[in-house]
Amino acid sequence: MVLIEAERRLFTIEEFDRLFEVGFFTEDDRVEFIDGEVVWMSSIGGRHVGTIMRLDRVTQQVVGDRFAISVQNPIRIRDRASFLPDLVILRTDEIANVVPSTDLVLIVFEVSESSLSYDRNTKLPAYAAAGIAEAWICDLDGDRIERHTEPRDGIYQQLAVAGRGEQIASTVLPDLIYDVATILGPTDTNER
Repeated sequence: MVLIEAERRLFTIEEFDRLFEVGFFTEDDRVEFIDGEVVWMSSIGGRHVGTIMRLDRVTQQVVGDRFAISVQNPIRIRDRASFLPDLVILRTDEIANVVPSTDLVLIVFEVSESSLSYDRNTKLPAYAAAGIAEAWICDLDGDRIERHTEPRDGIYQQLAVAGRGEQIASTVLPDLIYDVATILGPTDTNER
């Protein structure tokens, strides 16, 4: 008996982009790219959507026109990854017609429900390796918000956690303070 191994073919970032251009993926497809592989993201439910909207509202009120805010749009990490974070604060108030690279990213936010392990173990190390100053996780199942700071060698060195009844502030933009209960919203998870 002869065993045949399947050959694994990794994509380049240019090929990944081309898949969108030719219509293989649409802008509604929730796909990410990391180290040559395409990752299909799970669909998001009502609690996830509501958290992003509340996070966006509070962020817009504080940062105003000082910075650009991108909601559920891709960012590029060199030629290695294209992620779809839930919210990004960019270092500029200009809105360009390009996919931002990590040198423009000041703070990145992930809202995690079913994606918590992927966000912590795949995305956060990539964000830290790219030098993004802060990466936040709104952990819906844990009912808390995490702020990861001081990226070094692909790891965030500092972690701050806040739960309902607490507030948590950005170290990069100290006037950006989130009330956890306000961001996470109602505890009833049946509103899908």
